Amino acid sequence: MSFDGDRKQLIGIENYVRNFANEYFNNNFNTGYFSADPFYQELLYTSISTHIKVHKGTYFVSNGISELFKTLLKIIKPGTILGLSYQFPPFVEYIKIMGFKYVEIINPDFSFPTQQLLQGIKNMDVSSVIIERPLNFSGLTASIDELKQIIEYAQTKNIPIIVDESYANYLPNEDSATQLLIKFDNLIVLRSNAKGYNLGGFRTGIIFFGSSSTAELYKKFHREYTPDLFSINLFKSLLCSDIHNKIAKLCSLIAANKKTVCNCLEKHGYKYLPSHISMPVLVIYHPKINIAQQFKQLNIISTNIRCYNFGQSTISYSRIRIPSNSSIIKNFCMAIKRFNQQ
Repeated sequence: MSFDGDRKQLIGIENYVRNFANEYFNNNFNTGYFSADPFYQELLYTSISTHIKVHKGTYFVSNGISELFKTLLKIIKPGTILGLSYQFPPFVEYIKIMGFKYVEIINPDFSFPTQQLLQGIKNMDVSSVIIERPLNFSGLTASIDELKQIIEYAQTKNIPIIVDESYANYLPNEDSATQLLIKFDNLIVLRSNAKGYNLGGFRTGIIFFGSSSTAELYKKFHREYTPDLFSINLFKSLLCSDIHNKIAKLCSLIAANKKTVCNCLEKHGYKYLPSHISMPVLVIYHPKINIAQQFKQLNIISTNIRCYNFGQSTISYSRIRIPSNSSIIKNFCMAIKRFNQQ
């Protein structure tokens, strides 16, 4: 489905940035760096701690999460990193380039492989575990309870759990792994503020550590004065704004529309992969219909189509984005109904 006309209804982040920039540059002349606080930890603490329980000095910002992740690999014990089959491909490449062995868990039914991860931690000599949450393709998200189970067991073996929440901007705050930081010193969480607030050009990724000692080790490798002070203050202003309430309302609307779409699909024999209810993506398929061909015929634009072989058959999966506009949902359901009545 194409939702270009629906995007302006999301948060209106363009106007937020414009208004903030006008006020910022009219009242501030210090637009470069802040030498008194080169890692911006004091500058951000009050804003962050209103949403996340963290200790001072246990988070770092950078020009995007890729730089943060590359630096993180420098302090991970050499060996095997256990992860998911659908992990963000560039991260897997970074892992291999840095000399680690990457062992991926493939789950044919696309559910979250809690037990397989636990077995891997138990039976393998694992240096760390990386979990993308939610997965970029399907929007699948491990529940907090599933995550706790994995983190707790890994903690008994002194194995760090890296949770990549780059695509978690539509997760409610209470569902974020950052809420577990104060409880587990083996937890590391990556968040992408660029994706979280649709601020791709500002690239203010952030990494959190449950352990102060691990954060101190990371600090030895992390670059100071990155990103620039304007981007940091923009991030700080977003943390202090009412944007979280707007996102929460949007998530509720998406969840309601997603239920409508799922009910419509189920009536006509379609299936869909598990995903978090407030994630605005849904990966659907049909045991007897080629989704790609059907959507082309119905002029439905999907964002991603993939094919997988299962035994004798090949199934095509199509990812659609769930809009906030209910009229688009209505038109989609009508198109599906008409097609299946032919």
